Amino acid sequence: MIFRIFLATETEQNLILYQISSYSAPKNDKRSAWLKWKPVDNAYAYNIYTGIAPDKLYNCIMVHNANDYWYKGMDKNMPYYFCIEAINENGVSAKTAIMKAE
Repeated sequence: MIFRIFLATETEQNLILYQISSYSAPKNDKRSAWLKWKPVDNAYAYNIYTGIAPDKLYNCIMVHNANDYWYKGMDKNMPYYFCIEAINENGVSAKTAIMKAE
């Protein structure tokens, strides 16, 4: 029998993503959004969760080595919701507050 043990380290405790720092959508194309957030020192990637309701964030996009993302998958007649979590070799941060994009 093999056991795997994962230990929490100081790095995991420092992995905190505070919020999406900005969101913008072109006025002539409501199907796209530019998401930007403050980088986390220890993070090597971020998961962006998106969906059509705050409790339905079923889609996940992983972004490596960047603190912004051009999202082009929205329907122009529906609101979309986003939240982000940071990732490093010790795990993931808590998710940001959910942000609505219309």
